[in-house]
Amino acid sequence: MDEEGYCKQCLKPLATHDTRCSECVKLSRRFTLIDHLYCEYQNKDIVKETMNRYRNSGDTALCEVIASQIHLPKKQYDFIVPIPSLIKEDMKRTFNPVTQVLNAKKVSYTNLLVKNRTTGSTAFQGKHNMKNPFDLTQAAHSFNLENKTILLVNDIYTTGVTEHQAAEILFVRKIGKVDVFTFVR
Repeated sequence: MDEEGYCKQCLKPLATHDTRCSECVKLSRRFTLIDHLYCEYQNKDIVKETMNRYRNSGDTALCEVIASQIHLPKKQYDFIVPIPSLIKEDMKRTFNPVTQVLNAKKVSYTNLLVKNRTTGSTAFQGKHNMKNPFDLTQAAHSFNLENKTILLVNDIYTTGVTEHQAAEILFVRKIGKVDVFTFVR
């Protein structure tokens, strides 16, 4: 995705002469901001329809299409970490949309996070004061994360709260840097 005309932090389209969007300003009041967001597509038109069919209608054949169209950053990361969804959501749809695409791309990843609770509304205001839904997995405690670089991977970046909540859990472990890659923004 071409980054000109977009917030350098979250890739949201900017009004003329703005350098940072209001969502990032709000996020910075509560979270240590991620270092960089990478994504392939804007969530509109055929991309939005495809993601909806993949995530919500269980059209898992689209996984191969999505995997062939996305390109993770070429940077070297110590850990690539999928942002998990609730286990009951994955069971309902019968797959995890992020890890299925990573598997199709043959990307090695480490499950450092687990999502234990829902946050309710997906609107920024609804999530802003909610308890963080993420925790470290049992396995994560065996890794030395101090000063490591991590790429969090999610399917859709909406307000950034989910990605920042996930990063917040990792920042406690004194990681060095967190970037985020999403399939769509």
